[in-house]
Amino acid sequence: MRKLFKSKRAQDEGGEGGDEGEGLVMTHEWSLVVILSIVIPLIAMVFAMFVTGYQFQENSFLGDSENTVIRSRFFDSPQCFAYSDETTGRVYPGIIDTAKFSQKRMDACYDVPENYISGCFRIELKNIDTSQSIGTVESKNFGRCLVSGSVKKEPYNVLIKSGNDLNAGVMLVESNTK
Repeated sequence: MRKLFKSKRAQDEGGEGGDEGEGLVMTHEWSLVVILSIVIPLIAMVFAMFVTGYQFQENSFLGDSENTVIRSRFFDSPQCFAYSDETTGRVYPGIIDTAKFSQKRMDACYDVPENYISGCFRIELKNIDTSQSIGTVESKNFGRCLVSGSVKKEPYNVLIKSGNDLNAGVMLVESNTK
């Protein structure tokens, strides 16, 4: 046990009496309390910063959810570019029918006003084996989005159905970011 703030006279008298009193006695338990009263709030602050940063990261992902849903329409919907077997009516998501890949189909699939500044897309379809571009389509409002914000380009691996042939391909989807 350590004694703090105690006079020499009180120590000589065995800790009894004296006008100066006993002083502050510091034990090992007391020093542990002091250390923990500093360390625990620091740990709590670091944890709070971690949780806040994680929430910000998760919320930034949700900001692109509208574009993600629209983008999936291009790959999965028979009204857009997805191949559908005419005899069975089955739709094959991720298989792009080159007969459907046209600007007219894009306008019918994703009919959006030209002055709409969200959900802007340009899609280029390429054959991976031949490195040949099959075509490019864009939404009616894509030109307006180039002016109003930044655009990101993402590749998506697909299969390309051209007649009876099935080839590996990539869809390069340019969309606006917020």
